[in-house]
Amino acid sequence: MNFKLGEFNIVCKDLEKSLHFYQEILGFEFVEKDSGAMRLKFGGNYFLLLPFAKNENIKTPYCENPTFSFDILVDEISEAKKYFLSKGVTIEDEETEISESFWIRDPDNLVIEVVSSSLQ
Repeated sequence: MNFKLGEFNIVCKDLEKSLHFYQEILGFEFVEKDSGAMRLKFGGNYFLLLPFAKNENIKTPYCENPTFSFDILVDEISEAKKYFLSKGVTIEDEETEISESFWIRDPDNLVIEVVSSSLQ
């Protein structure tokens, strides 16, 4: 049996906020609207924004609770920090062993790690 990775589902509370974040800030490409959800593409992968969350996602320290996260690779970590700050995105870079990474959160407090491509 062979398995292949399909699309990533991102369950969100407010579709417009999430769409703005993923399209306008992260640069995901719009693909199609699908029964109230939005399909996006980024780096050859597909993501489906599902606006069905009923409750707010409580912000907890990264890795405290089970969750998914994904990495975004950047050429220059300091430039990425400047970019996200200019867009009003809060950067969380608690002391880690890897200084070439930090994380941000989407409008529903889901973590996205920003990593220097030199580490990959």
